[in-house]
Amino acid sequence: MRKHITVFGSPSSGKTLFSFVLADALTKDQKRVLIISSDEIIPILPMLEDGKMGLGRLFSEEINQLHFTQAVKVLRENPLVGVLGYGLQEEGIRDEAQMEIFCSIAESLSDSIIWDLTSDMSNPFCRFAKKKAELSVCILTPDKRGLLYEQENERNLPQNSIYLAGQVKPYSPYEEVSEKIGGFDGMLPFGKELEIAYLEGRMIKGGSLCHRKYWDAVQMICDRMEET
Repeated sequence: MRKHITVFGSPSSGKTLFSFVLADALTKDQKRVLIISSDEIIPILPMLEDGKMGLGRLFSEEINQLHFTQAVKVLRENPLVGVLGYGLQEEGIRDEAQMEIFCSIAESLSDSIIWDLTSDMSNPFCRFAKKKAELSVCILTPDKRGLLYEQENERNLPQNSIYLAGQVKPYSPYEEVSEKIGGFDGMLPFGKELEIAYLEGRMIKGGSLCHRKYWDAVQMICDRMEET
């Protein structure tokens, strides 16, 4: 099974929610999944639990297995899923030299690592995760914002990425954007219940609320992860 998968794309395309739904799906056969959320502007930890050590604090100390495990938020809804992310007002990571130690510990503690990346491709996490990725998923909103993001970052996006249309609504110009980027591999339809689950921090159970096409895309990624 592949170890590293990166999830990136245009702002507000549903990258984090997709990462959580995917993580839940990957835990079949008791596999352990670690989500690394690199967004310091909109930190994930306050949505899950206050007071947890975040990535900013972790990287300000010696990075060892004890500190690492103390920082991992194990999800009550699925104890096989752990999350590492930023807390409130934590500074972003600038020392890429520490990333190798960080990644080595992450690999020893999980069967799969999902890098939930920001839209900023210059982010240190993005640069590092691109080197580690065995599978890359690019999620774009099927509109002008998503199209402009793809055009602006075309040179920096990993080769052979799987392209998904995120937050697809009935009036989205899906076909037009799909044609311009060379075709989407799947779609993640917008769902009101799914959005509420995200806002309430119930992302891990989002799979039960997904549209069939959303779940088809998740299953496709799971199958790709299983390929050797």
